[in-house]
Amino acid sequence: MRTKFKNEYFIYAQKQFSKIAVVLVVISIFASFLNINPTSAYFTSSAKITGNTFTAGTLGFTISDGGFTPVENSINLGGGMTTGKTIGMALEPNSLPIKYTVKTKNITGDTSFCNALLLNAGLVGNQSSGNLSNFVSNPTTTFGNWQYDISLPSSSSFYNSICSFDFEYNGRQADPYLTTGGFYDIETAHNKISSSGFRINKVYYDVDSSHGAEGTNEWVEVYNQAPVALDISGWQICDNTSCDTIPASTPLIPAHGFGIITNSSTTWSYWNIPSDVVKIALGSNIGNGLANDNDMLILKRPDGVAIDQMNYGSSPSAGWANYNSNVWHPGGVDVAEGNMLGRKPNGYDTNQASDFVELKPPTVAMVNPHGGEVWYVGNNYNIQWTAHNNNGSSTDADLKISLWYSGDSGATWAQFASNLSNTGSYSWTLPLYICS
Repeated sequence: MRTKFKNEYFIYAQKQFSKIAVVLVVISIFASFLNINPTSAYFTSSAKITGNTFTAGTLGFTISDGGFTPVENSINLGGGMTTGKTIGMALEPNSLPIKYTVKTKNITGDTSFCNALLLNAGLVGNQSSGNLSNFVSNPTTTFGNWQYDISLPSSSSFYNSICSFDFEYNGRQADPYLTTGGFYDIETAHNKISSSGFRINKVYYDVDSSHGAEGTNEWVEVYNQAPVALDISGWQICDNTSCDTIPASTPLIPAHGFGIITNSSTTWSYWNIPSDVVKIALGSNIGNGLANDNDMLILKRPDGVAIDQMNYGSSPSAGWANYNSNVWHPGGVDVAEGNMLGRKPNGYDTNQASDFVELKPPTVAMVNPHGGEVWYVGNNYNIQWTAHNNNGSSTDADLKISLWYSGDSGATWAQFASNLSNTGSYSWTLPLYICS
């Protein structure tokens, strides 16, 4: 609460007043009228003020911000989506009467996105609609909960956009005798709305021996939440110390698709990566290499605006070069070697460390052949397998299986079937000529 004083006071006092006036006139006339002595006059006054007590009035109110609901809509707002918040407004005890207005102030970010946002706002049960950027309420003396519902028209196509703004409550002394001045109080609720776009989706930072080397084969997966393909070329991926720029030649990331950022293209050989995933090789470590205990990642637009951020480990450090107020304390869980951190489901973002869970690579067990069999060229054989996601049995169906064979004891491989279910069988005729 702030109390402001202006130059208008009302002082009531009883005044006891008495006056004594004494006039003395002396005129002396001598022989000549040219010789006239001075004339003197005396006036005295006294005033007395007693029995008065002066008390300065106070004016103030409080607001309570309940945050956006659903919070994920405020972070990933798309066309036709809405997010809302309730802000309580209450008069402080013993406060003078208040008349107040509410308006949006301090709008920053992407201007076109901010101007497109629609706002339905007002005291609960008495809301009105318009544009967020020019909202001003009518003056009122009514207190209670204010409801703000923010949306994008269904035809809007804003991606990777941000709008920050305040709801400012401006209250002044409600006194019919005051035309200007009086006490006043101002309280502010800060807000940020983000559109859908790119999100850091998975992080493979603790490389095991079967998937390459630390630094060289670490990778970060980016997910495109948007229903259209988006350009990630020229963006930056940063760790706790430094940033790297994604090459300008990078293809668009498909709608609801993926891109994988790594140091070296050798990473691709350690994983079965679908053909529609965009592969991005930086030619250098991500930042100074991803630490195996505590680190952070930031995804920035070409203009340097951060669109997504995450960190993992229990002890983030204020000494990090890229440390900022959005770092989680603690960060996402520190995963075991060979596992990864990932959003579940893909792209799910509430801006909390709990968005990321530990994910394990899938496992595949061969039922037939199981080893030691002798197969002959030209003959038909039934291949059988069982695969598990290891991140919940309900997600096994998400796995797609490819079958490969080698004619040189595993030095090279050739694919002969793909996009098979996680558990199944495949009838295969052993070719007369084995590729090598």
